[in-house]
Amino acid sequence: MTPEEKRVLIDEIKEIVKEEIILAIPDIIGNLMREQSVIFKLNYQYYKDHPEFTDHKDVVRAVTEATEGSHPGMSYEKILELATPKIRKQIGEIGKLDMKSANRPSRSLPRLTMKPDHGEL
Repeated sequence: MTPEEKRVLIDEIKEIVKEEIILAIPDIIGNLMREQSVIFKLNYQYYKDHPEFTDHKDVVRAVTEATEGSHPGMSYEKILELATPKIRKQIGEIGKLDMKSANRPSRSLPRLTMKPDHGEL
C-alpha cells in the first residue's frame, strides 16, 4: 500500500468516526439529562426528609462528595444513606464552634529603634 493510499484510507476512516460520534451526541446528552434529573429529584427528596440539613448544604455537599470518592460506582441513593450519619456528626461539630467572636491579633507595630552602628564592626 502506498503512502497516498494509506492517507486516503485514514481520511475515510476519520470521516466515518466523525459521523458516528456526531450521531451519538443526542443519546449522550439525553442520558446526561436523565441522570441529572434523577439526582435533582433525589436531592429534593433528601432535603425534604432531612430539613435540618438545608442550612448546611456546603457540609452535605462536602461529605457526600467524600463518600462518593471513597465508594466509586456506588448508587447515589446508597451514597446519601452512608453520608447521612457523617453529615449529622459534622454539623454537630460545627455547631460547637463560636463563629461570632474572634480574638484578633494586634496589628500595631511599635516603633523600632535602630542603633547608629547599623551592625558594623
